[in-house]
Amino acid sequence: MGVRQDDPISSAQHRNEKACNQNLYQGIFLPNEDACLSHLMYADDVIFIGELSEMNFVNLNRILRCFYLSSGLKVNLHKSKVYGVGVENIEINRLASILCCEPANFSFSYIGLPNGANMNLSKNWKPIIDKFNSKLSKWKANNLSFGGRLMLVKSILGSLPLYYFSLFKAPMKVAWKTLVKPKKYGGLGIRCLRSLNLALLAKWKWRLKIEMNTSLPGTWLIISKIDKDLDNWSINLEGLIERNLGSGDKTHFWKDIWCDGIALKDAFLNLYRIEARKNCLIKERIPQCESSSLNWDWLRNPRRGRESDSLMELCNKIKNVPLSNEPDSWI
Repeated sequence: MGVRQDDPISSAQHRNEKACNQNLYQGIFLPNEDACLSHLMYADDVIFIGELSEMNFVNLNRILRCFYLSSGLKVNLHKSKVYGVGVENIEINRLASILCCEPANFSFSYIGLPNGANMNLSKNWKPIIDKFNSKLSKWKANNLSFGGRLMLVKSILGSLPLYYFSLFKAPMKVAWKTLVKPKKYGGLGIRCLRSLNLALLAKWKWRLKIEMNTSLPGTWLIISKIDKDLDNWSINLEGLIERNLGSGDKTHFWKDIWCDGIALKDAFLNLYRIEARKNCLIKERIPQCESSSLNWDWLRNPRRGRESDSLMELCNKIKNVPLSNEPDSWI
């Protein structure tokens, strides 16, 4: 629901929380938590979340009315929409009429980006393609030289898709190899949109790496798996990120880079193959007490020869690794 950015919406927030406490408005309880989610505020927008019941809509209408009378600021309900999950459209239409709002369905756009759409499908990129077509119209091309047309194409391709490319991995439908070649090699010297897309997503990969330790939903899951695409460009993003070791409670012993600039699973592949718990953490293998021995969990005991030599080398490499009570961090 649209409210001006400089409005004192804290009063509306207080009223909604009070209504929830008095069971006048039923929010949504988060799973495995006691927290009740009734509204979200972002910039100049407010999203009310709750059970799709007539009581909720009637009382929400009263809350917004009280907000208007106390502050003099009226919410534009004609620009607001009602969404329902797992509810028939007839019921959504009936309840939306209480607030005089427009009923709507998923997917929808918010601040110019689609929500709920599968961005792996080319058809969902039609809005950005339509923008390309409007900017690269024939009448403009007819009035420009070849060099002018090329400059226009470079300008449009380098600016219009940035917003989409910074969050979504674009499907590949164009053979860019010829177009992106330098002119001296027979190409047009146009910026490769694929490399631009991956570069913008890589910054999110870094942020997800340092801030999130839980499973990722939706779009974020796709972004977290761009390593294979970067490998096609001979870019090892994981190899550029190294752990600053603390207590070892968030760093994978075999898979993360924390010792001599290489993951142990790559340096000691023969031992990694017989590891029983390949996702183990450092604190599970290296004790904080220096007098304690290393903890191993093998599918079978290392054989004499190459495996035993590798185990001895690994032990010598990590035996003096200091652990502290500080949290692990990425550098």
